[in-house]
Amino acid sequence: MGAIKAKPVLLLALAGLVVGFVVLGLGGRILMRLLAFITPESPRITFIGTVQIIGAGAAWGGVTAPLLMALARWRPRFGCAFGSLFGLVVMLLALGFFVLFSGFDGRIVAPPLFIVGTVVLFPLLFIVHGLVLDAITRQRVVLRNNQERRMSAHSGRPNA
Repeated sequence: MGAIKAKPVLLLALAGLVVGFVVLGLGGRILMRLLAFITPESPRITFIGTVQIIGAGAAWGGVTAPLLMALARWRPRFGCAFGSLFGLVVMLLALGFFVLFSGFDGRIVAPPLFIVGTVVLFPLLFIVHGLVLDAITRQRVVLRNNQERRMSAHSGRPNA
């Protein structure tokens, strides 16, 4: 197993930052707003809260994206499901992080419909996050392989 090079990891972290900003951050805030519509007592949505959610989504995407590179050797085994599974792994890591560091005491006080919506819809955000990042890394691998083939064709060497 070769060493992980810094440039691809930084590029993937940047891609994760952007995807996390859009999917986990903006998508998470929009989802929270939609879930607020189905609750009898709508929670207050603030600008600071919005910035925190979007920032956390971006940061979480940037931090977890290099994990995709580390797990990529299992991609052939799982095929198209790899991105979805990666998204679920990222979600489980986020839940663990939340439980460990937020002071969560295990009590959930919310209407049942809100809880069901949360349990069903938030995993979808993480699955989309995983699928998009997986598509980006697959595209990068395809582009790199095509570039290597072109370089070997121009040099006259057989493609290894």
